[in-house]
Amino acid sequence: LQQASADAGITDIYDDEIAKASDRRTMLSSRIRALQSEVARHDDAAQRELAFHEIVEISIERFWDQEDRIINQLLFRLMGNRRFIVEDGQIIGIADAPNRNRRS
Repeated sequence: LQQASADAGITDIYDDEIAKASDRRTMLSSRIRALQSEVARHDDAAQRELAFHEIVEISIERFWDQEDRIINQLLFRLMGNRRFIVEDGQIIGIADAPNRNRRS
C-alpha cells in the first residue's frame, strides 16, 4: 500500500530493495543446497568409516561368519552403490551397481 501510494522516487527504492532481497534469497537458497549436499557427502563418509571400523573390530575372518543380512548391511554402508566384481570365485574389482529402476 505504501509503495502504491508513494511517488516515483520512493517506488524505485522499494523496487531496488525487493530486487536485493530476491537476490539474497536466491544466493541463500543456493548456499543451503550446497551445504545440504556437503552434509550428505560427510554423512556417507561417516557411515563408510563406521562400517569399516565395525568390520575391523569383528575381524575379516569373523565378518564372513555373520548373518547374510548383517554382511549385506555393512557392505552397503561401506561401499554404497558399488559392488564387487567376482570372477572364478575371486574378487577382481569393484564397480557401480546397475540401476535396477532404469527402463530400456
